[in-house]
Amino acid sequence: GMCTGPNRCTCNKGYTGSSCRSFDCPGGCGARNGQCTGPNICTCNNGYTGVSCRSFDCPGGCGDSNGQCTGPNSCTCNNGYTGASCRSFDCPGEFSGSNGQCTGPNSCTCNLR
Repeated sequence: GMCTGPNRCTCNKGYTGSSCRSFDCPGGCGARNGQCTGPNICTCNNGYTGVSCRSFDCPGGCGDSNGQCTGPNSCTCNNGYTGASCRSFDCPGEFSGSNGQCTGPNSCTCNLR
């Protein structure tokens, strides 16, 4: 920063504080979602992403189009998908297990007898 008056600093972009020694970040890094680790640089906490750490981040992207990221590290799977990242098929319980296997969303293939 620059001294612009008695006991007064004008900070360069990316810095803040009375003596311009603290980093300044866009949107404050989502309040508690990340930390400002450099001028205009947010380091997001686990489960958050984006320039200002305001978007949720999920494992495996929720199976791309198999679900939606609805919270930090939390996927809500579409019908027919299951698992932490919505990459496993989900089938009605009575059709899976020893009688067959789930081969697609809501689709089971029965074992041959």
